[in-house]
Amino acid sequence: LEDPGVVKLMWDCRKDCDVLSYFLGVRMQGVVDLQLADVVRDPSLVRPYIKRPNIKNYKCVRGLKKMLGHFSKDDPTLANLTAFKSAIDINQVDWDTRPLEDSTLAYAAADVLSLFPLGNILLSKPDVYQKVKTGSEAYSRTLMDIPDLDTKQTDLYCSYILMSGILEPYAVKDLKTARVCTGCLRKHPVNMFAKVKHCCACNSLCFVCGELYHRAKRLEAEKDKATDKNDAARAKTKA
Repeated sequence: LEDPGVVKLMWDCRKDCDVLSYFLGVRMQGVVDLQLADVVRDPSLVRPYIKRPNIKNYKCVRGLKKMLGHFSKDDPTLANLTAFKSAIDINQVDWDTRPLEDSTLAYAAADVLSLFPLGNILLSKPDVYQKVKTGSEAYSRTLMDIPDLDTKQTDLYCSYILMSGILEPYAVKDLKTARVCTGCLRKHPVNMFAKVKHCCACNSLCFVCGELYHRAKRLEAEKDKATDKNDAARAKTKA
């Protein structure tokens, strides 16, 4: 896994690389992330990130399910894998059961098997591979290089937005007025920061780190409220 000479085809490698690093001390190298290949191959297919209008320069990467549906009509192998995955309700798959059921293993294997024909399609242009390989190195470190993230927080960093520092020509149009976030320490364009000053603590945080900050404050407030409620209940019982 750490041999850069062995190519590993992946789709959105961020969480997988983070888990391997955190639990096993393995830092993946030689990753070629096909999610980025989709962006490089045809940026026009990548839809704008419209949930936050103030970051309209950014693009959304696409999920594997959407890509399988897009290319399955042209490849029999992808068509069969797509049909197989569609027949399984992912909400009913129990990933915590050990040993994993045969149907669960087959579902996971279908994702892996689909990467080979997808790679043949997405990496077919000669100039795509090197761009994707370089971008994948940064993509694989997206979470590994950010300390103290729990599972819920990683969901924000693993959203469909293509963050800066990965594929700059595709991620953002202009970084001349970039700022460095004091949370994740990455460089972002100014429209990744809040235009309205909500509080001094989050003015220098990008929108992701700002959300993490406010989430932590909300959890702290809820914990204090629960403690006060318990203290009041105990005082009432003693009385």
